Amino acid sequence: MQKLFHLIQPLTIVWLGLIFLSFSLWRRRLKGLAAISCSLAVILWITATPFVPIWLSRSLERPFLNQSTAELPRSDCVVMLGGILSASPRNPLGFAVHSSFTRALTAVELVRLGKGGALVLCGGETMIDGKAGSEGELVLRMLEKWNIKPALSFALPPALNTREEALNVHRLLETNGWKRTILVTSALHMKRASAA
Repeated sequence: MQKLFHLIQPLTIVWLGLIFLSFSLWRRRLKGLAAISCSLAVILWITATPFVPIWLSRSLERPFLNQSTAELPRSDCVVMLGGILSASPRNPLGFAVHSSFTRALTAVELVRLGKGGALVLCGGETMIDGKAGSEGELVLRMLEKWNIKPALSFALPPALNTREEALNVHRLLETNGWKRTILVTSALHMKRASAA
């Protein structure tokens, strides 16, 4: 049933139509039009399948994949970027996690291992008890509930994008005179986040 569902998707129908058109034109000896139709089918297949995006993602992630925590130098703070959760008032913690929630776990573990003197939690705006707050605030609350909050922890104000997160972090770094940071985000996001 699932395979049938994939066959009736609009892009699949267009792709199958282009292949059928290519064969029909080829049989009628209209090879130029058949080549154009076939080329369109190939372009559609390349852009609609995960192979190209996966290849592009891997090329961006490759420089950051093999870094071990043991090799990381001691820093002033560990900065976790947001995009890890969304508010969920019915959830016992008050939020639902996204697949990128491992960022929070990694950041806390790095501080626990002594790789950073402080934990800095960034994130977008979310609702907390009916008021606007940040993802970082929700994570900090969770850490407090579980009695694992690092002594020096900061939840920065909500940010609309990575650039705003960077500006918030920059202000905190300047205020505290910190120079070295460890940035925790997805490997795919690392180059852009570092540049911000």
